[in-house]
Amino acid sequence: MKPRASALWHRRQDVVQQSQSLRGGMTLRSFRVRFAQKTLRLWTFTMPDGKLEQYITAAAG
Repeated sequence: MKPRASALWHRRQDVVQQSQSLRGGMTLRSFRVRFAQKTLRLWTFTMPDGKLEQYITAAAG
């Protein structure tokens, strides 16, 4: 993680897992990440061996 993103991550107020499902052999998880003035959506795709394959972030709302 870049220092700037890392600093932002440490200022989060809340992280809630919204869902989990299998997609293409990977585990797809959806999260809501709340900060003081912004909420983001985060999706992760994890391989069966536990390695993170991909993550996607977007503004919520």
